[in-house]
Amino acid sequence: MYESDGDASTSGTVALRIAGASDRGQNPAIKSDVTVDSTSSYSQGLSEPPLPQAPADSVMPNVWPPQGVAPTVGVYAMLAAGMAGDRGVMLATKAAIDAIPKPAVGDHNLAREKEKSALIAFKEGSYEAAIVRLNEAKKADPSDAELRTNLGYALIAYERLDDAKNVLVESIALDPGRGAAWVALGLVLAKQGDPDSAAAAFISSVAVSEPRMNSVEYFKALSKSDEDSGVKLAAAKALESRIVKEAATIAR
Repeated sequence: MYESDGDASTSGTVALRIAGASDRGQNPAIKSDVTVDSTSSYSQGLSEPPLPQAPADSVMPNVWPPQGVAPTVGVYAMLAAGMAGDRGVMLATKAAIDAIPKPAVGDHNLAREKEKSALIAFKEGSYEAAIVRLNEAKKADPSDAELRTNLGYALIAYERLDDAKNVLVESIALDPGRGAAWVALGLVLAKQGDPDSAAAAFISSVAVSEPRMNSVEYFKALSKSDEDSGVKLAAAKALESRIVKEAATIAR
């Protein structure tokens, strides 16, 4: 789970190592900066991008945005641009998402109290309790993207990958520069058997957040040691992309 250190755009340190993935096959169609195979769910182009399904009420009773279309479609457009290695398109799409009105700020102090309690539960391995408390925090302040990101991490730990993906897409729709959410989305996609799309999410975390080197070093570690073969492959693919290589060069 991501703990804020005052810079919400950075990727933070992720400590989730959960095995298990489901296989699914779809047809590739876009030119990619990543080596693409037929398992990529975001390689179909942008005309009809896959939209997240409404998650269970127990997880997301107040889905944002109400119509669930424009911002989330933008997230998938950013993924496709990441797969194609086009940082310019990614940043332009990010700017468009940023311009969309966001929910009003709620009870921020209550939300943070709930989040602190959830972090304690998470560290103790009580993932279900962490999910409940983070969901309460999210209801207290629907505008806080970090709460949704942490809810996504808790759902990953609890192996509720579909719910985690939905929450993380919404977190990114609220704040597309949130590197931690892109990293978590990449973990979900890798665990669901889609390393190409996962690599695109990892690439997105490097392209849109600062400091970019944080994610690069993390992906190097994942590519060498993660116990989930899908995550390991996705990290290795991300490291081969032009965007990540350029970030690594700049940081030297």
